[in-house]
Amino acid sequence: MSLERICYLVNSSAKGGRSIKIWNQYFEPELKPRKKDVYFTEKEITEDLTKSLLDDYDIFVAAGGDGNLRDVTNAIAGTEKVLGILPLGSGNDFYRSLTGMNSSKNNYGRMIDIIKNRKISSVDICKVIYGDKERFYTNYLDFGISAEIVKNLSYGVKKIAGKIAYVVAFLKTFNYRPFEAELKFNSVSISQKCMLMNVSNIPSKASWFLFAPGAKINDGYLNVLLADIDILKGLFSLGKARKGNHIYQEGISYFSNNHKIKSLEIITEPRVHFAIDGDLAGKTPVKTEVYGKLKILS
Repeated sequence: MSLERICYLVNSSAKGGRSIKIWNQYFEPELKPRKKDVYFTEKEITEDLTKSLLDDYDIFVAAGGDGNLRDVTNAIAGTEKVLGILPLGSGNDFYRSLTGMNSSKNNYGRMIDIIKNRKISSVDICKVIYGDKERFYTNYLDFGISAEIVKNLSYGVKKIAGKIAYVVAFLKTFNYRPFEAELKFNSVSISQKCMLMNVSNIPSKASWFLFAPGAKINDGYLNVLLADIDILKGLFSLGKARKGNHIYQEGISYFSNNHKIKSLEIITEPRVHFAIDGDLAGKTPVKTEVYGKLKILS
């Protein structure tokens, strides 16, 4: 495969709309792409745009946040195409797990070198099936109150106020009630009352939290967290989550990669919302699995 045919899909709304300025000022002068190989895109069209370009390019660089990454990933999943990343979003959890770097300006030079060097590695890509739909993801699935916060999140407020928008969305969930969850994996069935549940392929979440300690992006396993704690205790546990110590708190069950979970079925009563990599997707029941490998510049 040629590694010369490369395009850049720049999410023009990432970082509150500052992504284009960052691209123009720091990345475009160093990477020197042809103008016709740069596509300024929006959340609603990124996946379809990427699919339309599959015959034209070998490397697809997602320049945005985790949502942009997810949309490009869904377009190239199951192909031999290579993913590249420029972390221009607010979270960039997957990029941190891949490289150990945050998205600060101090790391721009190293980010550019990764694109230029064309070194390829493989990471896990996961699939979730719900109803008659299926989606791929690289980060995590959220269920319960976490997904409810996403449901209450106003895109317009997020674009203007950033992380404050999440605080507003959280305040709208104070009346949220626990649900009954049944998990089936490795010929085992587990039932537990939950306020939230997380299925993760990566260790970090929302930039700040080591939500799934021990998770690795290339080990072939899913990590699962179930929390039966009220909202106030949940807020207290966030401090512990900075270093991953929340998993030892009463009311939290954590199934690490030591449990070797490759596929998982989730049934809840009542049905609850779930989110894929921070975007609302649908409702339970779902089936999810480590689908295979994704080629990526690293």
